[in-house]
Amino acid sequence: MKTKCTLRLMLVCCLIVFQTVATPANLDSHSLYQLELDLTDQDGTVSGLDVFKGQPVLIAMFYSSCPYACPLTIQTLQKTEAALDPRTRGQLRVLLVSLDSEQDTPDKLAELARHQKVDTARWKLARTDAAGVRKLAAVLGIRFKRLPDGEFNHSTSINLLDRDGVQIMSSGRVGETDPALLEKIKRVSG
Repeated sequence: MKTKCTLRLMLVCCLIVFQTVATPANLDSHSLYQLELDLTDQDGTVSGLDVFKGQPVLIAMFYSSCPYACPLTIQTLQKTEAALDPRTRGQLRVLLVSLDSEQDTPDKLAELARHQKVDTARWKLARTDAAGVRKLAAVLGIRFKRLPDGEFNHSTSINLLDRDGVQIMSSGRVGETDPALLEKIKRVSG
């Protein structure tokens, strides 16, 4: 776990150096919000990765045509929300960023949001360009590869960001709630 966190920190530092991004005075030097990504959500609205700045955020990567892991990840996020008290749940935001920058249009993301019955007042399903996908996946420690049939082989993780975009925890547990993640969400929402 320590090696994984160290690797993620090194990746963030490399991205920052190679992009020559200055850290705004109001952001922690470890904030993912330093990544300059243009996200287009299910409504066609363009924002940055910091769209939910000021709120605790669960962030994961997925793609809309995924038959197995991605629907399970969405269900896990919904189960996690359901396990929280109403006040904590009301503060929490969820950001799902697509691995498939070619196929996941706002219309496809909107259809998936409807199909999965996600609360789009607090959830965003978004896409970015291929370079943005690679950057975000590297920082979140998500490995992926596009297969010849257009599907993706990818790892799965649910990541908790604090109100300033600093990664607090990453959970690879899908299909059920992660008690440690629930506790961390309650602490950052407190």
